[in-house]
Amino acid sequence: METGTEHQRRQVGARFSAAAKTYADSSNLQDQVARRVLPMVPEGFSASRVIDAGCGTGRLLALAARRWPKAFHAGIDIAPGMIRQAR
Repeated sequence: METGTEHQRRQVGARFSAAAKTYADSSNLQDQVARRVLPMVPEGFSASRVIDAGCGTGRLLALAARRWPKAFHAGIDIAPGMIRQAR
């Protein structure tokens, strides 16, 4: 039997999955945040792994991949559609 939390999680995942293809066009704030986060990491820092929880369409991971191209990059999201779009 599904709990209330599981039901909410499934609903949220379904809604974000449905919006994945057009998410980049309507998520200006998330784009601004992604572009401000990486410059906060000190210039000499060298990442071997980058994991983004709640990665959405993967815009922050794409920026991280440019900065640390040899690192392992992984994105995790509640919405399967967002993961598909990120790939």
